[in-house]
Amino acid sequence: MSHPHSRQICTDCTVIFQKAGSVLTSGIIETVSSLPLDQSYRDRIIRHVHQNQCDMCSLISNTIPAINDPLDSKRTAELRFTLLHNLTSVNLRLWEFCAEDQKARSHAGGLSIEDVRNGRSTRILSAPTTWSAETLGQIKDWLETCLSSHAQCANRSSGRLPRRLIDVWSTTEPLPKHFDQLSLENSQNIRVVVSESLPQDTKYLTLSHRWGNPPKLLLTTQTQFLLKEDIVPHLLACDEAAVFRHAIQVTRGLGFRYIWIDALCIEQDNGPEKAVDIMHMDEVYTNSSLNLSASVASVLDGLVFDRDLSSINPCRATVVVEAGQESVALQATPEGFHSLRAVGPLYERGWVYQERLLAPRIAHFLSDQVYWECHALDASEVLPEGYQDGLERQTRGMAAITKGLSADELELRWFRLVEDYTATALTYPDDRLLAVSALAKQFSSVAKRNPNDYLAGMWKDSLLPSLVWLLAEYEEGSEPQRSSDAPRETEVAPSWSWASIMDTVSWPQSSEYTRTVPSVELVDVEVDRTSQNLFDGTNLCRLRLRGHMRKIYRYIENGQPWISISGTVRFPEVLEINEEFFDHPLALSWDTCRESVALALKDDSDWLPGRTYFLLHIGAEQTAYCGDWEPAAEEGIILEKTPEHGTYRRVGHFLVPYLSIQDYESFELAGAFHRGFEGLLDENSGDYHELDPDGSTFTSYISTGIPPLTI
Repeated sequence: MSHPHSRQICTDCTVIFQKAGSVLTSGIIETVSSLPLDQSYRDRIIRHVHQNQCDMCSLISNTIPAINDPLDSKRTAELRFTLLHNLTSVNLRLWEFCAEDQKARSHAGGLSIEDVRNGRSTRILSAPTTWSAETLGQIKDWLETCLSSHAQCANRSSGRLPRRLIDVWSTTEPLPKHFDQLSLENSQNIRVVVSESLPQDTKYLTLSHRWGNPPKLLLTTQTQFLLKEDIVPHLLACDEAAVFRHAIQVTRGLGFRYIWIDALCIEQDNGPEKAVDIMHMDEVYTNSSLNLSASVASVLDGLVFDRDLSSINPCRATVVVEAGQESVALQATPEGFHSLRAVGPLYERGWVYQERLLAPRIAHFLSDQVYWECHALDASEVLPEGYQDGLERQTRGMAAITKGLSADELELRWFRLVEDYTATALTYPDDRLLAVSALAKQFSSVAKRNPNDYLAGMWKDSLLPSLVWLLAEYEEGSEPQRSSDAPRETEVAPSWSWASIMDTVSWPQSSEYTRTVPSVELVDVEVDRTSQNLFDGTNLCRLRLRGHMRKIYRYIENGQPWISISGTVRFPEVLEINEEFFDHPLALSWDTCRESVALALKDDSDWLPGRTYFLLHIGAEQTAYCGDWEPAAEEGIILEKTPEHGTYRRVGHFLVPYLSIQDYESFELAGAFHRGFEGLLDENSGDYHELDPDGSTFTSYISTGIPPLTI
């Protein structure tokens, strides 16, 4: 429970505001000032928080938790003020210096301090919970503004309603006007109804939530009584139904009669019905009036949280920066209010990712406040008019598929969308493509792509440059949390597709300043889909390609992996671009999430036999420089043979920087990427390849699919 907001600022915090004001009025980007922080300073902060004597101390203590930790003789600390590039706000963070390792580090959390006149419009909250008339009123304001003023948020109705909806007020009486009457304890006759008899323009809400494992309340063939009875008793009796109860309460409070909840509106064990409803999932969310998001992803908490107002409410102070100057009114808010970022643990889930991009507007219920997100506005209860610092919007602004974008921008957004999606988690790996199928369907419509040209997560007309994905790199400690026993491969996509693995991938061309110009030729495609949903996975998807290929041999010497080319060129294996790389300019990025690859790389004994792989050149990576595209690297994929004659499967990615090719003309690999190169494969290998008349290229298969090949 939070203390009443006292509006008090102590002497120490007045100095903080003065320091921030001085940096802010300097007008020099990245101006830095600091304030020493000793143990007595920390003790005063803790005392002020405990006695509720200073709002700013409470805000600092909650926002920068490390400030409460005791110091020792080996560490010194300071509060550091930095003027950001937007010139309207000062960043305040805690830095510590350790005498032992002579390193300085910044602690998590920070404050943004800005001039009230030029800063964001803030609001002081009074409700100690996210289920309040205050919160509900703010959502209503956002919704009314969005519906009346945001042209880019207009619903693209297809005239199709979901198969079923939940009627939250199935009586002839009007919706209650008093907040206390909205809860389910005061309700009755809430029912799951078939929507075919409803007008096509019926307004409804949707819900994004995390299911229990296993879920305790679902519509199935065994629970069809949910279609015939008042569901209130069942919702009240189930502890995991809190999110359903809260969503119905919010729906009633906003004046809507219907809400769609997947767990209660789709018969989960009815295969044909479920398949059809998933194919129309894009319409369900796109046509909704508002999506309610249980962003904390707790089946027990739902949408209602008690909150500590001292950790979220802004603090204000009027100070004189320098003698003789006019006073300046400043306000401090927690860093991070400028962006929704991932918006809670819920968006670590794969199925929910597409719901976020499809819904025209979302109310995110977090533990501290409700956040708003639509195509025109990101906001929070504390910052109801949105963020004005010019920072990029993290999700919709980078990956949303909307009309009016150029073909190049749509292509760029697809790559970014897949990169973001692959960082999420799924309970069932075989949902890898199905859980993003609604976005693929939307992309097909907006980009005017033929659905038949969607091949296991890639589009046929951009398939060749799409082949050069690789596993994403993370800074230490920033990797997505994944279960150690979770499957790392799927059976719904070929090895050349990103969807064949359960890991995060990236592309060079996810940046507008980088592109891949393919030199390989797509000769033929053979595909067998798993279902009538063209955006689902495949049983078999085989590519026939013509391009340059080079055999390499990987072996262990003195415990270290080496690469040999044609037995004449050999060098230590380099897995990333570093100083060693420029001595042997070939960087390999293995698909280590594949079990066979992980086992092969783990074999580090000299007595074990080496392995033969093949480098298939896909094309040239180019970067934009002063408006011109210039070569940056040659890249391709690493293949290994399969038992089927003339077929291969992908096991990694390789890169050769352009400068390295120029500097190392004698390096034999470089010659493999130029016409006229002889001996692309061993003549005694037993493989048959169709050679062009000049001998410069050959045709080969990358074979994929369900057994006999493991993808």
